[in-house]
Amino acid sequence: MNLFVNLQDLDSMLFYWINTGTSNALFDAIMPLFRDKWFWAPLYLFIGTFAWSNFGKKGWIIVLGLVATVGFADFSSSSLVKKNVQRLRPCNDPVMVDSVRLRVSCGSGFSFTSSHAANHFAAAL
Repeated sequence: MNLFVNLQDLDSMLFYWINTGTSNALFDAIMPLFRDKWFWAPLYLFIGTFAWSNFGKKGWIIVLGLVATVGFADFSSSSLVKKNVQRLRPCNDPVMVDSVRLRVSCGSGFSFTSSHAANHFAAAL
């Protein structure tokens, strides 16, 4: 259990350093765009169109496999890991809430694992 506490402390220190020590106006303006689900829609449309136009019926199988992989990653992250680990988001953590710089609204659920990261990692596979 001591290792887990040390990892949480390290995670909090790294988050605080990134959130406050490396912030700048350019990233403050750009990064919220990457968080928006519609920002990625053209990429997904391109992947589907590319697969269909270059591989025909096999392209649809590729897209279906991609959707299934991302769906499984999202389910695993959101329904299995987050519900069991129950790690608070830094913006909801009573210890950190006053020192966190928010550029977008804070989510209401738990933060570990990042479903956004899990989904995009699954798509990259």
